[in-house]
Amino acid sequence: AQETTKRYLLYEQDKEEKVVKVLHNNIQILEEAFKELVAVQSEELRDFTDLVVDVLSSEDIHASEYNQDESSEQHESGLEKKKSSSKFTKEQIEA
Repeated sequence: AQETTKRYLLYEQDKEEKVVKVLHNNIQILEEAFKELVAVQSEELRDFTDLVVDVLSSEDIHASEYNQDESSEQHESGLEKKKSSSKFTKEQIEA
């Protein structure tokens, strides 16, 4: 049992080391890309950054509208539930 456990732990360690190696390689790729991006003149990036800002702003607006729609629907359904859960009907109250 001890030998099996040892082999399993070595297998898990090897798997984790491979993940760490992949992450390390990805970090190096990102660092190189960032260095290249920093080297680009800011005027060349202006169109791209404007586009990114426009897209993000548009997504924020749509998300905000969606959240407002959801909250108003929830509020309306909550009011309907309160009305329907009252103990007396309108006719009973009038009588």
